[in-house]
Amino acid sequence: ANNKENQDEIRNEGGIPLLIELLRDENQPVQEMILDVLQYLPANNKENQDEIRNEGGIPLFIKLLRDGDQYVQEMVLEILQYLPANNTENQNEIRNEGGIPLFIELLRNRDSNIKLRGANALHSLATNNKENQDEIRNEGGIPLFIELLRNRDSNIKLRGANALHALAANNKENQDEIRKVGGIPLLINLLSSTNNSVQSYAKETLTSLIANNKENLDELRAAEGITKFVNV
Repeated sequence: ANNKENQDEIRNEGGIPLLIELLRDENQPVQEMILDVLQYLPANNKENQDEIRNEGGIPLFIKLLRDGDQYVQEMVLEILQYLPANNTENQNEIRNEGGIPLFIELLRNRDSNIKLRGANALHSLATNNKENQDEIRNEGGIPLFIELLRNRDSNIKLRGANALHALAANNKENQDEIRKVGGIPLLINLLSSTNNSVQSYAKETLTSLIANNKENLDELRAAEGITKFVNV
């Protein structure tokens, strides 16, 4: 279903309401089968994102995230990283259904797949959404993303930097919090990463952090990060 024509055909043939209804089945093998079909339906597809919301899918996903085992959680998080992307209504409904504290708790999970998907979902929720940015901060999410920057896995570092970029964008409180919990020196270190994507995301995040924020710019300068920043 990770194909625009297929995504649209499933919707046009009435598949989404049927899939959401079947997801209410308490039988886990049935739920897993339905989640597998639903996984990519909302990817870059606003009409499918909206229909899934309108058919009551979001509260079901939050329930499965809360009550399901790790495999179910991974599948639900896969959907929830796509469902709110560039979709303010879905971002807000996921917040209103209590999704943000659940995602933040999953960042503490030892499993790297859960961490990655949780970080991706929170990135989608925070992008251009001040209320979600603020709730993620208030729920203690920023120090957990800072910890992701210390992870040995470059992919996890990248996702952590990407999420911090979304959280810092046009949000002075988040910019300041990231500075206070030690994010700037870690991001400066990532500018020297051998992974070009990690370097790029670290630079983008630092760009968000210093935008209209003198304290952060001063810290970047004091940590001798300007030269590294300019050279990336």
